[in-house]
Amino acid sequence: MTDDEHKRAYLDWWKENGDAAHMATSFPYCGCETADPVLGGFGPINDEERLRYFAVSRSDIDLKRSPKKSITSSIFKRCFKSGMSVCRLTHASRAELNFSAQILHEYQVREHGEFGGVLGVVDFAAVAARRPAGSIEQICCVVDTPLSERNAHADVVSSKIVDEPEVQTSLRLLLFNAIGGVKAFVPVAEVTDCDLLAFRPAALVS
Repeated sequence: MTDDEHKRAYLDWWKENGDAAHMATSFPYCGCETADPVLGGFGPINDEERLRYFAVSRSDIDLKRSPKKSITSSIFKRCFKSGMSVCRLTHASRAELNFSAQILHEYQVREHGEFGGVLGVVDFAAVAARRPAGSIEQICCVVDTPLSERNAHADVVSSKIVDEPEVQTSLRLLLFNAIGGVKAFVPVAEVTDCDLLAFRPAALVS
């Protein structure tokens, strides 16, 4: 088994069982970014690739309590825990984007009823998560983690173990500013490359 095959085997295990700390310990310096592609997949993610994060209620924006608020740097909190799921826009089909949104919608509805659903998207270049302007080292790894029926799935994961809350907060803000802050958010009604209106929270449907 080659080194890159070993990394792929690890990522296949990690996406079901691992977390950010485990990856940072097992493959420091974002070694997994060069893992072999899976059959039918797209391989390592280059800096210029556009990634999409689906912002949902109530995890990212609490539609029930603060309906007029937008995204905050908290969208990056999963980077320091289990990994932040994103879609590789360069490769994701309309059907895959819809399926990804559907999965999130169904989960949020189960958890939050009429207030659960997809509110919009945040698109950014991989390099903004890896090396945001103002950082002197790589902040996050962006790894290829295809899932069933979602070959363009990827994860953004902290490149090192960060346990201190104040450090996490600082790094999240650095990442948030790098992608454009609140201006990076696009509400579902303005997204044209997939069909997100069907996945809005029921509370927004007149």
